[in-house]
Amino acid sequence: MSFALFQQLAPASVVDSCCFASLTSSDAINLVLTRGDRLEIYNLQRRQNRLVFAFAAPLFGRPEAVRPFRPQAGGPEHLAVVFRRARYLSVLRYEPELGSIQTCGQHLLIAAGDPAGAVLPEGFRPQLAVDPENRCLVVHSLPDRLVVFPAGGDSSGLRREPAGPAVGSLPFHQDAEQPSGLRAPFVVQAWQKLRLHHVEDVVFLGGYHQPTMAVLGQAQPSWGGCISETSKGESSVLIVVVDLVQRTTHLVWASHSLPHDIFQLVPIPPPTSGVLAIAKNSVTYLKEHGSSFCQALNPAGLEPEIAGKSEKSGGAVRNESKLDILLTKCRAVVLSPTVVLFSVHPHGRLYLAHLVLAGQDAVTDIVWTSPGQHVPAWELCRSPSEDFVALADASGNMSLLRAQLSKKKLPSTLQPLKRMKLGEGATPAAPSEKLKELKVIHEQLRDTSRFIRSYTFEVKDELATIGPLQCLQQWCGDRGEEESGEKPAGEGAGGSTALCGTQRFLGCGGIGSRGALHIMQRAVPLEALTEFDLPDGVSFGAVWSLRQAPDEPMIAEAGRKRSLEDGATDEAPQITAEVKAPHRFVLVSGGSRSMLL
Repeated sequence: MSFALFQQLAPASVVDSCCFASLTSSDAINLVLTRGDRLEIYNLQRRQNRLVFAFAAPLFGRPEAVRPFRPQAGGPEHLAVVFRRARYLSVLRYEPELGSIQTCGQHLLIAAGDPAGAVLPEGFRPQLAVDPENRCLVVHSLPDRLVVFPAGGDSSGLRREPAGPAVGSLPFHQDAEQPSGLRAPFVVQAWQKLRLHHVEDVVFLGGYHQPTMAVLGQAQPSWGGCISETSKGESSVLIVVVDLVQRTTHLVWASHSLPHDIFQLVPIPPPTSGVLAIAKNSVTYLKEHGSSFCQALNPAGLEPEIAGKSEKSGGAVRNESKLDILLTKCRAVVLSPTVVLFSVHPHGRLYLAHLVLAGQDAVTDIVWTSPGQHVPAWELCRSPSEDFVALADASGNMSLLRAQLSKKKLPSTLQPLKRMKLGEGATPAAPSEKLKELKVIHEQLRDTSRFIRSYTFEVKDELATIGPLQCLQQWCGDRGEEESGEKPAGEGAGGSTALCGTQRFLGCGGIGSRGALHIMQRAVPLEALTEFDLPDGVSFGAVWSLRQAPDEPMIAEAGRKRSLEDGATDEAPQITAEVKAPHRFVLVSGGSRSMLL
């Protein structure tokens, strides 16, 4: 028995990752999906609220991470894809003439002789992060290693290393005519540069003059299953500036002794800015210039001495344990500078985290609301227009959610103090144009302080899938058909026995309410039967495939001539077995000539 060869009955249908990109053109909105070793591109039609399939391309291996970046200002985006357990990075671009994608660069992330990449830790997932200004991207290739790739054209002022077989210790290759837009990388070691034992997450922050990333890690190794007083504050968040000229990093500010169970960082865009550190039982808002606080979402996120208190504590930990929200394995995406969308496991409840502002960029509290419930999300991404959210759920389906802007009133405890309106208590006078303008501005400021930005969601389109399959069985024919030997319609000779074996399969896929029974049948693969040489310099505009039965005059005459050559008499013409099957012709039509093959 051979285990090296197999026949794939159907391509992978479970969505592994998703992201929005402007791949086909600079102003297009494309949804990029990965299904196993297959890359699919969909066009988002905003007016029709649906996804339209554009094209698909097979990949050489299963991608670990996919992120878009824009190598040139005003141009289309490229796709950075990490393959083979962070072994190498490939850059893909869209070719309009081919109507598909092509590889324009490959970069090795782990050297062939590097002992650190021999065995990766179990459960480690490589990551990709892109600077908001597209100045660089970073690959989290190993738990204690970051690989930074400068991006951009020659006008960025960075030194450019020649593209060759190797630069330093990480070889790379680029297409001379269509470069990938990435320069030679440099490596950032966690302990040598950041004084961290390992890195858990890395994201880029906006609003800085140079590329700035937030790095989540632990200074000492710890294990979440054994919580003690010495391991409750092992997590650290470092804000690091990436110097692309000197090819090094510089520490800007840091926050230490954070909850040990923090597993994800969410960057808050300007003007609010800051970082939202997500833990299993709490969220922590961090900012360089401003107040930072931690909000406990369930009793496990509080210290033992304040776990029984229902009021909000006055220290660094805000007691919101009455919400009873558990963020384990949750997925989060930023909708606006003050709203973050969460999908919570295992029930799939959607939550909106509203950042309450005391001024233009001072966050004082976080208010949680729930717009609805959906299947638990495996990955979330937001469109550049901020009105669509793509949700790849745990069952492998893809849902397109339309986000409708709304507003909610703040709780009474967070409402601003009531003050006298402009013009109250004074002697009534004829309103002037200046006074009218001031009243409008005054009402806008009051509404901004009393209401928060919110969203409602509606499912507009879905991409169904048959996986994950929980049970797969072979097809069994009807007993009555097997005993009588009757031939069902549309089947070959032998009756229902042709359906046994590996011709058809029954499978149960999905989870919960998304479960379904699927019947799959093997299809005939494409096979190259023959080839024809066409004249040089002739372009053909259309191709038709024709099918003719063997009893047609032309085919019957051809069979008669063939049988006469074999020795048969003219009175009893016989059609050989070669011409009994239907004949197929290909009609190729061009501007100057046509051909019948």
